[in-house]
Parts: sequence; C-alpha cells; structure tokens
Amino acid sequence: MTVVVASPHPERPPKAPPPALHKIYIRLTAAIDLPDYVRNLIADYRCTMQTISDAESRIMEALWRKTPLTAEQVFAAVGPENGWAPATVKTLVTRLLKKKAISGGKEGDSYCYRPLITRNAWVQSESQGMLDKLFKGEVAPLVAHFAEHRKLSAKDLKQLKALITKIEEDK
Repeated sequence: MTVVVASPHPERPPKAPPPALHKIYIRLTAAIDLPDYVRNLIADYRCTMQTISDAESRIMEALWRKTPLTAEQVFAAVGPENGWAPATVKTLVTRLLKKKAISGGKEGDSYCYRPLITRNAWVQSESQGMLDKLFKGEVAPLVAHFAEHRKLSAKDLKQLKALITKIEEDK
C-alpha cells in the first residue's frame, strides 16, 4: 500500500508533509507493504471519528433520539435545557458538520441534520479512549479502581459476576 498525503489543492501535490503527524490525512491505495510502525499507526489511529466535545455530544444525543431534525428542532431539543442561544447551537452543529459526525441536507422544504456515526460506535470509541488513557487499555485496573474508590453495590457485583460468567462461556 502507498501512503498519499491529501492536498487541499488536488491539482498540485503537497511540497512536504505537515509537521504534526496527527494532522496528516492518509489515503491507502495500491498493494505494497508498509513498515510495521506505519501499519500500526494507521490501525491504532482513531481519528476517523474526531473527538466530540461534551456540548457537541448533546446535539448528537438529540439526533440519535430522533432523526432527521431541522435547526429549529435541534435548538428546541437542547438549547433551553442547556441555556444555549440559537447561535451557540448553530456553532456546535457547524463543528459536527466539519468533523463529519453529522450531515445536513435539504429534505422537502426544510434543511435537516442526521448523524453519520452511530451512538454505539461513539460510545465504543470514547470508552476505549478512556481505558487507554487512564488504564493502559486494561479493564481489570478500571474495575479495581471503582472497587477501591466507590462502594460497589450488591447489584454491581452480581452484574459483574454474570458478565464474567457469560464471557467465560463464550470462549
């Protein structure tokens, strides 16, 4: 596979790759072998789904509950409960459009928005990111942390035991 750095001007290729690796947009084509570090970088790089802020996630939750929504419906769903003006909601929607988390388009007489990522995919990405960042990707230290710093209820313990039993049966 070859790595091609996308250029903002397709008619002329970029002169040099951007200095920050996380800002390189990669498109894989052809069929040659990549060095392991490049292959691992591409496999581990989760910026296909850019980080969605807490405020942006409230817009996403509204769209996951009901879709499509007009700008007015998005505002009605999240604006008043968060104390946001319509301009704030518009800014958040614009950010989500740039991140390609949502799409917008004319539907009938209205311009509507709909999510491009599922809630499950977002939760998986956020969960894995938190696990990687705080616990080196390991689940056991996470559970140990909660056991030490938050009293686990009998219900919590029962659910954890049932989950472990199910995982062992599935193997």
